[in-house]
Amino acid sequence: MKKIIAKKKILFIVLIASLITLPLLIVECGYRYGLHLFRELPSVQAYQPLPSIVTNGIWASFSEKAPPRVKPLMPWNILEDEVLGCDSPGAKITNYVSRRLLEIEGPSPRMLTWHLQEFSLTVWLSRNWPTERIIHEAGNQIVICREASSIDKLANKLFDKNSDALEAHEIALIMAAGKGGFVHAGESLQNQLLKRRNQILERMLKNGAISEGDYTTSRNQPITSLQQDLIECRN
Repeated sequence: MKKIIAKKKILFIVLIASLITLPLLIVECGYRYGLHLFRELPSVQAYQPLPSIVTNGIWASFSEKAPPRVKPLMPWNILEDEVLGCDSPGAKITNYVSRRLLEIEGPSPRMLTWHLQEFSLTVWLSRNWPTERIIHEAGNQIVICREASSIDKLANKLFDKNSDALEAHEIALIMAAGKGGFVHAGESLQNQLLKRRNQILERMLKNGAISEGDYTTSRNQPITSLQQDLIECRN
C-alpha cells in the first residue's frame, strides 16, 4: 500500500513538473524558430553615443525605470510582461526597436510569422545589443507624420539646433510627438502634447535625470504654433 502511494506521489510530481516545463519548452522552441526565419540578424554597427539628457528622455518616453539598462530577456519574460503585467527593464524600448527594424525589412506575407519574428528579435536584441545601441536606434526611428526621423533631424526641424544641444523639455516634446496618434475627441493637439511631454518629464525627474528645478522650468515651457504645425504635418 505504501509503495502504491509513493508511486502516485512520484507520478503527481512528474505531472506537475511536465505542466510547468512544457509551456516553457514551447516558448523556447518558438523563439529559436523565429530566429531561424531571419536571413541575417542585425549587427551592432558603429554609432555615436547620445548626450545624457537625450538618452534619458528617450528611455523615459517608454515608461522605463532608471537607470537606463536593458535586461537580457528570456523568451518567457515577454509572455510574463504581456500576461502578468510584469515590467522587464528595457523590454518596451527593445520591442519598439524590433518592430521598427522589421518594418524597414518590409511586411511578412503572414501576420503570425511577423509576430513570431518580432518576439524572437526582441529577445535576441536584449541579449546581443548594448543598452546604448538600443536607445540610439530608438532615437533614429521616431515616427512623426508617418515618417521615421532621427533625433538630429527633428531637433533641427523643431528647434533649429543639434541634438547635443537639446534641453529636457525639447527631447520630451520630440518623444511625445512620436508616441502615436492624437485621438482624444474634444481635446486640442496642444493639450495632448503637453500632457505627454510632461509625463515624460515627470519620469525623467523620478529617474534622477533632471532636478526638481529643471522639471518645473521645463513644464512651463510653451509649445509654439510652428512646432505644433510641423508635428501635425501641416508644413
